[in-house]
Amino acid sequence: MDSIPAAAMVLLFALFCWPLIRGNAATANYDFITSCCLVVLFIESYIARPSPLTPEGILWPCFLFTVRMVNAPILLYALFLFILLQKRDKRTWLLFLPAGAFLIIPFIWRNFLLSGYPFYPIYQLAPFHADWQVSRALLVKIADYNTHFNRGDLETSRLPFPGWVPAWYGDQPFYNEILLAVMPVCWLIVLARWKRNSGRFPLHYRLLMAFMIVQICSWLYVAPDPRFVYGVLLSSLFAGMLSLPLTLTRQGCKRIMRTGLFVMSGFLFIYTTRKVFADPDYRNGLLPHALPVPVSRDITVDHLVLHIPDKVLDNWNPRCYDLPLPCLYIKNPYLRARGKNIRDGFRLDNEMQPQKEDYIFQ
Repeated sequence: MDSIPAAAMVLLFALFCWPLIRGNAATANYDFITSCCLVVLFIESYIARPSPLTPEGILWPCFLFTVRMVNAPILLYALFLFILLQKRDKRTWLLFLPAGAFLIIPFIWRNFLLSGYPFYPIYQLAPFHADWQVSRALLVKIADYNTHFNRGDLETSRLPFPGWVPAWYGDQPFYNEILLAVMPVCWLIVLARWKRNSGRFPLHYRLLMAFMIVQICSWLYVAPDPRFVYGVLLSSLFAGMLSLPLTLTRQGCKRIMRTGLFVMSGFLFIYTTRKVFADPDYRNGLLPHALPVPVSRDITVDHLVLHIPDKVLDNWNPRCYDLPLPCLYIKNPYLRARGKNIRDGFRLDNEMQPQKEDYIFQ
């Protein structure tokens, strides 16, 4: 029962940051799904007693890793948990291990088939070579571009940490600013009361909190776009609230939660009704709104026809919405067909590629 105020506060916060939900759920973006999975997983890790070996606890981290590799710390948590607790129940080997492998192995194999790297765009792990393998020079440039693009301004983003943080934080929407400001406060509360709550919190919950701190640190280093870790940010609020003294959370938040839920419910009802009546695109309660089909042009690589879409709606880059395959965003001048049919795939003429491959970012 002590988790109810914290979970309600997470819900209030998510509704207050309305674009966090609406901005993802109303598009083809999958960040909203992963955020929900992480929040539910985190709350369940506290509630699930005595055993955390549930399908969500083991298999959801495998799924989250295949969506974004920034969730690798959560996958390590599941692996660590499995190794620690599987001795209690030998059936877990027969249930969870094959199911987890069913998610992870096809993901790694797909990466290798598409790029020649099992964990693309991580170029440091390349145990096998293939003639379609993307050049290392291009991957280095992509990784560098992703890191600095997600830090905001490309000039200030190259400053050493924490020099780029003020400009990056100032470029965030207001709801991201609120989430990012609350997150360190919550983790400071968690760390300050870690020893006092060690007996109150189960081992697997404390373990997940530790791995989430690792994920925040790696996210800041690799690609600090808040939408990649919305689930961790909301879980931080739950962890901070739950770490407070029980008397404070039960008495101080009870009236706030009731009032807040009532006000938010009324606001959402008015907002949703207005959207449905004002915009036909929102009248899709049973079936999702159809994706737009962009205008495309055809190019020929050797003897195979490829489709290149134009930008559609307000997207910053082209999208292959509902276009026939093969579809790609730009033409790689070093792309070659591996055979006579599309099923034979493509290869890259890496010997002809220059060390600077700026065409990919034009």
